[in-house]
Amino acid sequence: MFVVEGNIGAGKSTFLKLVNKYIDEVSIDLEPIDQWQNKLFGQSLLNNFYTNPNRWAFTMESFTLINRMAENNKKFGFNVSDKFQKNLIAERSIYSGYYCFANNSYNSGFLSPLEWNMYLKLFNFITDPKYNNNYYQPNGFIYLKTDPEISLDRVRNRNRKDEHEISLEYLKDISHRHDEYLISKTNLPERIRKIPVLVLDANQDFENNSNNLEDMLNSFIKFIKL
Repeated sequence: MFVVEGNIGAGKSTFLKLVNKYIDEVSIDLEPIDQWQNKLFGQSLLNNFYTNPNRWAFTMESFTLINRMAENNKKFGFNVSDKFQKNLIAERSIYSGYYCFANNSYNSGFLSPLEWNMYLKLFNFITDPKYNNNYYQPNGFIYLKTDPEISLDRVRNRNRKDEHEISLEYLKDISHRHDEYLISKTNLPERIRKIPVLVLDANQDFENNSNNLEDMLNSFIKFIKL
């Protein structure tokens, strides 16, 4: 499995859909964002988080962590072939959930020390080999790197109801966390540090510019070694 990571509005879903369109040898797995956008319980968790992060950060980060764990386990049980694992390209991972979003919530004061330590216990139980030898780690990360200003423009243009409260400052923070996670690899355990990373310039218009898209797809194909 390879994972496409990046800021909100980086173009991850768009890129994956184009990969799916032009590269037959891979399959894609889009982020299950509808599970925290829908109003099954009468509220949108995503909207609640953006509107009142101090109240909803722990609920949001814990719920997305559990959802990603469930999706990962569903796709990477012991009966899944190595070929399928290698050729699956997923949108976001449990690791960006922790290193980028939950970490940012804690450093921004949205999570109390008690909530942060509760979250850490859950994350470590899922991912630390001391507790779970079977949790599947990616073969590589594909980082769609964007300037926060461009991310904000794309968020505004797609006009999703639950994203109206996203600010430029928040996107700057999340961009910084992604750079720490995927470029400088700050405070990562060795098992995560050694996972290779392909950084793609997603500031460029790759959806409507075929030359830009071709360059990105060629780099992608070389990276996953099809």
